[in-house]
Amino acid sequence: MRILGRVADIGSVGAEPHTLEAMELGASEAARVISDVLFTAQVDEYRSTGRFVCVSESSIDRAPWFIYQGFDVEGEENPWTLEAMADRARYETPAMRRALDVVNCKGAYLWNAVRPHAYSDRLVSHVRERGRISDLGFASGIYAATGQPTANYSDINTNGIILEAVAYVLSGRKTLL
Repeated sequence: MRILGRVADIGSVGAEPHTLEAMELGASEAARVISDVLFTAQVDEYRSTGRFVCVSESSIDRAPWFIYQGFDVEGEENPWTLEAMADRARYETPAMRRALDVVNCKGAYLWNAVRPHAYSDRLVSHVRERGRISDLGFASGIYAATGQPTANYSDINTNGIILEAVAYVLSGRKTLL
């Protein structure tokens, strides 16, 4: 409860940094608690709505160009958040949230590496099917409303983390958080 109280004070959480911590250093107690809560919320959302949820920071192919998606541990009605760095009033409306909501590709691979589960398997399959960009790598995200990847938009952070997650799985160090 102490950890969740501190998380609530900080704000919403996404797939990073606790999944990276688990792969790179081993998960601390805080990382395990945050991961449990976030992963369970994503699974519950999928089970109740059929909608893939994988929140993290993302570069996107349209304004506002970069978003932070997360889970608000105190958000009872709608715990899924989206924050833009610029022109917040414009981009943080319910309509814009729906339009900018992405399934984060690197997050899917991170979850699959540290949290083997039927949901993380489905999530990675979803990303593999829709997130590949020919001669570029993986898109940073897949728009939830359309199932389309960020158009011709990828970044080194996304692809580097995906490679790190794949290497982690192939090394056999797969760990449950």
